[in-house]
Amino acid sequence: MANVFYRLELIEAYGTGIRKIMDIYEGSGKKPQIGTSDNAFKIILPNLNAQTEKEQISDERDSQEEKVIQLARKQGMVTRQEVEKLLGIGQTTSGRLLKKIMKNGQLIQEGKGKITHYRLSK
Repeated sequence: MANVFYRLELIEAYGTGIRKIMDIYEGSGKKPQIGTSDNAFKIILPNLNAQTEKEQISDERDSQEEKVIQLARKQGMVTRQEVEKLLGIGQTTSGRLLKKIMKNGQLIQEGKGKITHYRLSK
């Protein structure tokens, strides 16, 4: 069968594909899985472009944190309401995000209640 494909110029040469596949995956941290049986072989190719759900959520949170820090840098301070409006998120989510940024030492809370605002730490 492979000989027919080769003569029809549908494949370049015998056995070169596996080497090319392995070269592409080298250094990616992912590895193709090759399985064989009596009359067939199976290769499972991990998607190099896919992110896990955890990575996507982490990237999104990092992006949100950076936006908040940029706003605080631009204005000198930021409020929870401004974070909600900037990111299109609710009160609870914005509160959690601000607490996380404070825990990381990037923002400092000033004031209490309605006059609460956050500024960049020095």
